[in-house]
Amino acid sequence: MKSKKMVLWLVLIAVMVVSAYAQYDDENDFKVERVMSGIKIIRYTGSKTDIRIPPNIQNRPVSVIGSSVFSGNTKLTNITIPDSVTIIDSGAFRGCTSLTSITIPNSVINIYGGDTFNGCINLIAINIDSGNTKYSSDQGVMYNKDKTELIKCPEGKTGTYTIPNSVTSIRAGDGYEAFKNCTRLTSVTIPDSVTSIGEGAFAGCTNLSSITIGKGVTSIGGFVFQNCTSLVSITIPDSVTTSIGQFAFRSCTRLTNVTIGNSVTSIGISAFSECTSLTSVTIGNSVTSIGDWAFNFCKSLNNITIPNNVTSIGDYAFQNCNKLTDINIPNTVTSIGKEAFKWCNSLKSITIPNNVTSIGQATFSGCKNLTSVTIPDSVTSIGDVAFAGCTSLTSITIPNSITSLGHGAFNGCTNLDSITIPNNVTSIGDLTFFNCAKLTSITIPNNVTSIGQGAFKGCKNLTSITIPNSVTSIGDSAFSNTSLTNISLPNSITSIGKEAFSDCKNLVNITIPNSVTSMGINVFNGCKGLTSVTFEGKISVNNKAFNGLGNLYDRYLAEGIGTYTRPNGSSTKWTKQ
Repeated sequence: MKSKKMVLWLVLIAVMVVSAYAQYDDENDFKVERVMSGIKIIRYTGSKTDIRIPPNIQNRPVSVIGSSVFSGNTKLTNITIPDSVTIIDSGAFRGCTSLTSITIPNSVINIYGGDTFNGCINLIAINIDSGNTKYSSDQGVMYNKDKTELIKCPEGKTGTYTIPNSVTSIRAGDGYEAFKNCTRLTSVTIPDSVTSIGEGAFAGCTNLSSITIGKGVTSIGGFVFQNCTSLVSITIPDSVTTSIGQFAFRSCTRLTNVTIGNSVTSIGISAFSECTSLTSVTIGNSVTSIGDWAFNFCKSLNNITIPNNVTSIGDYAFQNCNKLTDINIPNTVTSIGKEAFKWCNSLKSITIPNNVTSIGQATFSGCKNLTSVTIPDSVTSIGDVAFAGCTSLTSITIPNSITSLGHGAFNGCTNLDSITIPNNVTSIGDLTFFNCAKLTSITIPNNVTSIGQGAFKGCKNLTSITIPNSVTSIGDSAFSNTSLTNISLPNSITSIGKEAFSDCKNLVNITIPNSVTSMGINVFNGCKGLTSVTFEGKISVNNKAFNGLGNLYDRYLAEGIGTYTRPNGSSTKWTKQ
């Protein structure tokens, strides 16, 4: 009888052992390697949707879930982690799109990498065992043990969430973007206890329409709210004492108004770029710099006040702000970056402050409604294509302080009919006044030594120009397609570029001085009204320089210095007078 009872007990124990292990998956479904603490799982080869990791494999405790073990397992809905596990490596559950909840046992002391749960779009809760000494959770959101740092909000969490008052920081950077891609969250309240919001913390929260930033926050990192496409307004409190990080609110396409607190010192690169619904911005008094691309492509922005402490406006800062009609740039500003106001199509007037020394490349290019520009004496240079395409600009006064006009500076200013080039300018760049179709006359000052390629090309109403003795070279196509009737080239000219006067159909006579040593091809091609050419010296050029002028070059070679005429523009025969 006793022996029968003993057999029954042994059978019962065996059944219990088998049952205990039956609740776990077959250890053969896991590729592993031995580590000092036991077994590290390096790959899962099974096909189950509800995975139960055994506490022991090969008679050793499972202590580590390796990097990316379950990454991309889109069928995984549930997983049981045994109490033997102490470490979960980076990306372990990344992209497990069907996983809805997970419980971290009390044994886990390290979860490495910020991407452990990234891409788990249906994960609504990361639950931490209450006995865990390293981590804790609140409503499925993961924290450190004493809840002073918010580590990770699951991407599937819905509705509103208020961060507990114990929290002082929201983890971010290096993949630890706490709320990144929580696309179902609609509202988050950050308490006054939080002092910093790290890089990318709320990036991609596409349904987040409301965020309350506590009064204790002192810094806002880069990319923090990037692509929060439902966010409509934001107030940055006075407690923020540093800069607004780069790309902080980039592509918040429904953001309509922004108030920047009085303690913020700078607006970072692309901080509000592509906020296409942004209409109004209030910038605090402590801001000293507006970064590159800061408000680029804010195509609805029509009202912004730049405070008196701002000293620099970065490259592309307001580019493509199509509805910005006017902007007051304070006298504290010393530099305006290239393309800063490019394609601000509604901008009508601009006054450059007295401390600015240069107008950068394409700064106001494409401002097609700009009618008034005031440039102070502090400015010494106007950059390439600075005012190109300002088709409503009719006149502009360039101060005597200017020493250089960049390439294409006024290119395509089709209504510009009056401009005075100051005496200190030493060169006129390529295409500077290209296609300024209403410009009728211009005087080139005595210090200019070169006229660039296409400088006045397409100035169809230009009938008069004075070139001083300081000029030594005329670039290719410099006066092509103008209405000049006669022109006297000074003795200082040594080279005339190709097509320099081509298609000047009203040009009647021209004198080529004896200083000229080289001429490009087709210099007078298409000058159908040219009937008189005077050679004051012997020049060495090939006959292509006089293409379209019949036998002029041959006659000059044969008869030398003098004036040659033809009866009309259609005649190919020239005679020496």
